[in-house]
Amino acid sequence: MGKTANNSAASRPGFTLIEVIMVLFFAGILMTVLFMLYDWHSKIYSYQQAMVRSASAVRAAFGELNQYAAQAGAVLASASIGGTVYNSDAQTLVLQLPAADAGGNILAGRSDLAVFYLSGSNLYFKLRPDPQSFRQPLDKLLAEGVASLIFSYNNPDFILVKRIDVDMSSSQQAKQQTVTSHLRQNIDLKNY
Repeated sequence: MGKTANNSAASRPGFTLIEVIMVLFFAGILMTVLFMLYDWHSKIYSYQQAMVRSASAVRAAFGELNQYAAQAGAVLASASIGGTVYNSDAQTLVLQLPAADAGGNILAGRSDLAVFYLSGSNLYFKLRPDPQSFRQPLDKLLAEGVASLIFSYNNPDFILVKRIDVDMSSSQQAKQQTVTSHLRQNIDLKNY
């Protein structure tokens, strides 16, 4: 006729201490796995971003080099810009470009100077036009994180250089990993 106290406690809905501990244990394992997946994905994303930055820096630098070398008439042994003397060597390239007016007509006896040089791990570009040239002066950082840059020339006499070989590596850090992009290219001067 009446129920005992033991029967009423056993029939109440709820969780036992063991069930709660098991749920917490499995939830902890699930959280650990999710954190590890997130961390793994974050590392891959950082690596890919560093790879893109590194490759983009090298490609952009080569784009500028190609653009100005295609217009250059000669590689100069040295040139002075703003009181600084730049000498063409393994890490510096001095180009002489024919000056032109706004209509594209070559100005006889006039030239513009383009200098590519490595300072630390940064590749810089300077353009110093003749006062009558249509080009505007330019100082530009082309690439950061340059690991190596080597300009080599097809002739030791700079007046006779027709081709420049450029070998460049750029590196970026991505979560304790170094990502490197490397490109080597031959660039011909104007009319070669």
